[in-house]
Amino acid sequence: MVSASKIKSFDKHVIFTLKEGTYSGKGEMDVSLINRNFTITSEEVALIDCFDEDRAFIIANTSGIFENINIKDCGLKNEQGGALHITNSSLSISNCMFENNSANMTLGGGAIYASQSMLNITDSIFLKNVAGLGGAIMLTDLSSLYVKNTTFDQNNAILNGGAIYMKNITATILDSNFTMNNPVYGGAILTSNTSLSITSSNFHKNKATENGGAINVNINGNIIINDVIYNGNT
Repeated sequence: MVSASKIKSFDKHVIFTLKEGTYSGKGEMDVSLINRNFTITSEEVALIDCFDEDRAFIIANTSGIFENINIKDCGLKNEQGGALHITNSSLSISNCMFENNSANMTLGGGAIYASQSMLNITDSIFLKNVAGLGGAIMLTDLSSLYVKNTTFDQNNAILNGGAIYMKNITATILDSNFTMNNPVYGGAILTSNTSLSITSSNFHKNKATENGGAINVNINGNIIINDVIYNGNT
């Protein structure tokens, strides 16, 4: 795993290239990436497995890249951001998978929680993550989100936003798929005071127990939708 002791030995930019395999171990999780830019990548796909004991990374006041990394079974029962907790940062995620991560059931971001941050996600998968708000991702407080060619499948929010919960942000979603995500409001997405553009994407069999089988617009905001397919959302 990318240990905190190794990261602290770098002053400006941390670059780790992980070998193919599984990285885990008590005391090696909840790594802080604060005030130093970083790149974490793998020539083949590397798996970071928290075994439901901890979060993977805390990210703050920085710019970072994740490439070819799978993160699963991460989360803290009393906090947000099961795999990644991000504040005041810019993060690029490419060809990654987030699976079975979880956050507090009244808080948000089963896989990722981001505040006052820029998040760019491409060619990735979010599978079976769970939280109170935003089963896969929760973004708040003037953050921005760009998503392209990414799949959100079977994520679950106990409250709102089966896949993504957005509040006070701007977001663009392109060429992406939302399938069988489940919350109370906003089967795939719930927005509040958000400017959202969705293009060439699919919403299939997402289910909200109350309102918005695919998308729920909660308070104000502006949504532009082009070339989007809805099928079996309830």
